Amino acid sequence: QKPDYIKLILSMVEFTYFPQGGGEDQIMPSEVDMLTPGQYASKVVQMMLIHLRGKLDPIIPGIIQLLFKKLARVIALEGEIARSTEDEEDKEYYADTARYTKTVLLETICLAVYYNPVLFLSVCSRLKQVTQLFKLWIDSMKSLCSRQESLGISALGMTSLALVPQHQVPPELKGKGILQLMSTNVQQLIELKKMEDNEEEDSDGTESEDETQEFEDVDATKDAINEKHMEEIRGLAQKIRDVIHEDMKAGQHDEYLDEFLEPLYKLDKFQFFAETMDKFPKINPQAYQDWIKVMNGQQRQVVQQLISLGRKRAQESKSNEED
Repeated sequence: QKPDYIKLILSMVEFTYFPQGGGEDQIMPSEVDMLTPGQYASKVVQMMLIHLRGKLDPIIPGIIQLLFKKLARVIALEGEIARSTEDEEDKEYYADTARYTKTVLLETICLAVYYNPVLFLSVCSRLKQVTQLFKLWIDSMKSLCSRQESLGISALGMTSLALVPQHQVPPELKGKGILQLMSTNVQQLIELKKMEDNEEEDSDGTESEDETQEFEDVDATKDAINEKHMEEIRGLAQKIRDVIHEDMKAGQHDEYLDEFLEPLYKLDKFQFFAETMDKFPKINPQAYQDWIKVMNGQQRQVVQQLISLGRKRAQESKSNEED
């Protein structure tokens, strides 16, 4: 009998997020010590969302539940770290690690939106997490803006919301909710363009720098993924088997991970924005009209400039492919 590789990967991720003891002789790591491995576990989920796009629909609800559960726990853990009596240097280290873990989780959630925004909102609505998530998303914009990669992923997720038809937008996002997210996304793209410009100008080429909600356990059945995709999934599982490892050290696999996340980093966020804005008036005409009305002339001009930039890059990309 062939193993269920998707279930295996998700089990690895879940164990890294929420390690459980296996016996009296087994010493389990503390939650704070598992924060860094948790970051890599989230990167594994990101790889799945990128490389298996369109092939994970049956288990996306389980993935989203797992991400929300871990995010809620990390937020609670931030408070516990702040109140702890640990050495100040240790507290600062763990606080920074928790913040970055939260950022990576938010990145992964943004990618889940990009993977399938309609499916994502459907799951969020069922879990009653829509308002909480998007408030956290906007409140965390500062930390997302600290890294170009994080900001780009966030922009992909928010841009994708324009692809959700009016009748499938949750009540919590209708009206001002969706308009606020669209406006926030424009600010993200402006900041992303500034980062790109600064990077180009850098001669060295260096980069610019509560209660826990419980959800059902992840349950990915063996039949969740079509057999024809199993070989691809098997290969991915083998390639990432050493990413979640008990002896993982911070930064050990950064170069390795970047290789697998390269398609995400290479995806032009402005080109995607332009393509999505072309579809927005047809998919959700009411939200589009409302958005246009609330913008002043200067804001509309900025949006048009971003669209023009995306179209220009699309044309350049097409020309390069033809050459």
